[in-house]
Amino acid sequence: MYRYFKNNKINAQALLTLLLLFAVNMANAAENFSLKPFKPPLMNRLSRLLGRAQRSRVLNRIDACMKVADIYELLAGTLSPTITVLPPVQNKKPGNRDSAEITALSANLILFPAPFFFNQQQRIAEFARCAHRLNPDFIFLQEVWDNNSLSMLIASFPDYYSAYMPGLGYNYSGLLILSRYPTKAVMARRFAVSLKHSIEELTAQKGWLLVESEVNGKTVHLLNTHLYSADPRSHYRPNLDQFSQVAATATNLPGRVIVGGDMNLRPEDVDARLPGNLLRDACNLPTAGYPTLSKKLDYILLKTDPTNKDLIKGQRVETPIRFSDHIPVFAEIIFCD
Repeated sequence: MYRYFKNNKINAQALLTLLLLFAVNMANAAENFSLKPFKPPLMNRLSRLLGRAQRSRVLNRIDACMKVADIYELLAGTLSPTITVLPPVQNKKPGNRDSAEITALSANLILFPAPFFFNQQQRIAEFARCAHRLNPDFIFLQEVWDNNSLSMLIASFPDYYSAYMPGLGYNYSGLLILSRYPTKAVMARRFAVSLKHSIEELTAQKGWLLVESEVNGKTVHLLNTHLYSADPRSHYRPNLDQFSQVAATATNLPGRVIVGGDMNLRPEDVDARLPGNLLRDACNLPTAGYPTLSKKLDYILLKTDPTNKDLIKGQRVETPIRFSDHIPVFAEIIFCD
């Protein structure tokens, strides 16, 4: 063997290089989390049954009648969840930055309970390290589904106010808002469901969570949302209407409004539905996809007064380890009074 490598130095060097590359790849693989949730067989069966039922003409006619009669919208308005607001454990005031500048972070954390995932604690710790480094004033979180993950997240940010929608065993809509500034009022609304919804979306009961805060004596509304997940090639895309509802809600609110969330829409779809006084982060880099980032779905939006020239500058947050199938979006907002 020694004589072979001595006479074939190039081959030996190539083999050594391959071994080193293999070792590096294995080390990187060990550092990354498994981000593909386990899907129980029963859910797969229910999903297939619902898919077959949705091809029925009778069901489509029933769905159309309920939509025309606004029954879905009435149910969504009637079933609005309650909201819990917790004060910070540590009464730490925001830093001495310019009063006209605030920062916001939005992230989809894909935090499902067991048996879908078993590494929630480690991934939450990794996200907390990322967020504390950025030190945002406001944090918009989506897909915080189970109450255990919800508690761990709130405990990871003891100097923030937290607002969420508690339910029996899980957090309704999977939304959580963390704010360094006091919460004055809260509101929530579920999106209307339909007989055409997938089993996952029917279970999720998505919607939006609204918090009224005050920054240096001026009202700032925080709106966190997570829209229906639909492929751009799908014939059924309720997320387009949902985004229009969110945009209209933000536009009609008094004062400044910051919107954060997973819109499940590409930039061209968002831009086509943005009102004139609603600005979005200028980052078009992909924020979602696994194992590689492939599409921009996460946004931070700012509603401004037409008489002011407020600015929003956004960027995606590069992280050494992927703790979700999305990566966070960070925005610097400058109020120009």
